[in-house]
Amino acid sequence: MSDPFRERIENLLRQGKISPEEANKLFRALEPQGETASASTPLTGSQPTPSILTPSKPPTAPMPSTPPTPPTPVAAVVPPTPPATPSTPPSNAMPTSHSKASDHYVHAANNIRKLVINATAGDIDVEGVPGLGTIEANVKNGSLEITEDGDVIRILGVGKIDDPTEIGWLNTVIRTIGRNLPVDIHVKVPSNLLELEVKALAGDVSVAGVTGMVSLEMSAGDLKLKDAGRFNINAKAGDIKVRTKLTDGESNLRALAGNVDVILEGGSSVTMKASNSAGDITAKGFILTHTEKRVVGGSLEGRLGAGRAKLTVSLSAGDLDIEAIDGMSQ
Repeated sequence: MSDPFRERIENLLRQGKISPEEANKLFRALEPQGETASASTPLTGSQPTPSILTPSKPPTAPMPSTPPTPPTPVAAVVPPTPPATPSTPPSNAMPTSHSKASDHYVHAANNIRKLVINATAGDIDVEGVPGLGTIEANVKNGSLEITEDGDVIRILGVGKIDDPTEIGWLNTVIRTIGRNLPVDIHVKVPSNLLELEVKALAGDVSVAGVTGMVSLEMSAGDLKLKDAGRFNINAKAGDIKVRTKLTDGESNLRALAGNVDVILEGGSSVTMKASNSAGDITAKGFILTHTEKRVVGGSLEGRLGAGRAKLTVSLSAGDLDIEAIDGMSQ
């Protein structure tokens, strides 16, 4: 790696635009760019040096055999290879899957069964709109990578570098790090979308008005969920607020740390099981069938109405409160 590149990476590090770990990744990633012979060993520091010091000697031996034959055959052999690759995907039913990148996306929702949204860092907001015939997505501070595969659409939020002048010399390396930069994703979907899946590593998530199955996986950030027909939530750290009406199916909520508030609207029919390892736990509006109070934490079981839907809530640390509006209070 030349000194100018090293200096620019070090400048970014001093300015706080990248972390020491990211700087090390850039140093390692830029080394292999000078070597085209062995792409499988980019992390070995001993390999790059020999390959750079020996080019003066090897060329004499390999050059005689390489120049005469390779130049012409290689040009003729390379073109046939690309066509062979596109011809293979059609047989594997790949023509229905393709991807594109943009900061704005619109797709007809007629035959879409599932939407998957993924972001490493940043906020995600999803709104279910009654009667909407399209899936619409917009992003701030980044771009969207869209993959369409039959009745499934996947949206990936990719962060944008604050200083665009750095993109030219880092190329794909800076793009890889950019995936971890914060983005704000706003999506509108038909309220009757069958399945919605959201994965966020760090950032707040808000989903409202999607009456199908909503699956949420979060590592750090607050979550708000409203009017979901069923849900499956897995969260590590952050506050969770759920307000919805449950009448059938199974819904699960598992959280490690944070306060959890679940409000069931009038007309809900639920069989509930809740537990908390460390913190307060309360349930209002249910006919309680089991209560266990401990010095720290506890567990509750109860029924609301006919109990057709099943709700399981588990919290490791924090306060847990479940309330049924217009329920059978005790």
